[in-house]
Formats: sequence, C-alpha cells, structure tokens
Amino acid sequence: MIFRLACLQIQSHRLRTLFAAVAAVLTSILYMTVISISYCILDSTQLSRMLAAGSDFHASVTGTRYSVPIETLCR
Repeated sequence: MIFRLACLQIQSHRLRTLFAAVAAVLTSILYMTVISISYCILDSTQLSRMLAAGSDFHASVTGTRYSVPIETLCR
C-alpha cells in the first residue's frame, strides 16, 4: 500500500522528482570529489614531510604482524 502511494506521488510530480534525483546524484558526486581531493592532499603532505625529514620511513620492517620470522623478513 505504501509502495503504491509512493509510486503515485512520484508519477504525479515527475519534474520535482527528477530534480530531486539529479540533486542527490550531483551532491553525492560532490562529496566523493571533496573526500578524494582531501585524501590526496593529506597523502601528498605526509609524503612531502617524510621527504623533508630526509629518511625513508617505509624501509623499517617490524615483525609484530607477520607470521614469518623477523630474520626472514629482513633478508
């Protein structure tokens, strides 16, 4: 019953429903774009800080989360 009422409401206001759907899609695209750009800026900032420090932080290997012994990982 509720589904039929919703369908009748959508059919009676097609233009308004179309505008609302387009607005929802554009808003979600905007949010995804902003989040993606923010992540890229944060990643770039972290990389430039690591390069400015003059050390390669990615080269350190710890054996806390691996099932392989640390000696094997270091080789």
